[in-house]
Amino acid sequence: MTEPTEPNRTPRPEEERESEIPRAFGIGVGLFFPAVIVLGIALIVILIFVLM
Repeated sequence: MTEPTEPNRTPRPEEERESEIPRAFGIGVGLFFPAVIVLGIALIVILIFVLM
């Protein structure tokens, strides 16, 4: 009786399109936050040199 569940396992093209959007969003956030952290550290270092 496990064979009828096999067609339900295959994702529909509509579901694949929906899953690509959060995937791309996650990649964008994963690249965005490290860039903000690096820029923040760079600004702090520049300010320290300027104040010295």
